[in-house]
Amino acid sequence: MGGKKEFQCLKKENKRLQTQIDSFTKLNVLRKKFTVSGGGLSGNEQIYLDDSQALTILKLPSSKFYMAMENVVKLHSFFQNVNCGSRCEFIRLRIQYGMEISSEIE
Repeated sequence: MGGKKEFQCLKKENKRLQTQIDSFTKLNVLRKKFTVSGGGLSGNEQIYLDDSQALTILKLPSSKFYMAMENVVKLHSFFQNVNCGSRCEFIRLRIQYGMEISSEIE
């Protein structure tokens, strides 16, 4: 990836992480409001908080998966346009783009 594209990718990731932090902060504030009276959480309150927390937790991996798939599509397109005539060139390109070199190419 070029510098500008990498910066944009990191900026998106930072925004997603900040959104997750904000969501957890809001959930903690809400939990404190629910328990301010000194009592525990009602069944509905606990279900709501658990549900919201699970949703917040799942958003990050799903966004990372989406970003990974975007990269796969870009790399696939790149490799379609590059003449990788030799195994060495293929390995060099995989290293350059941070991809693992697995037994699949041997």
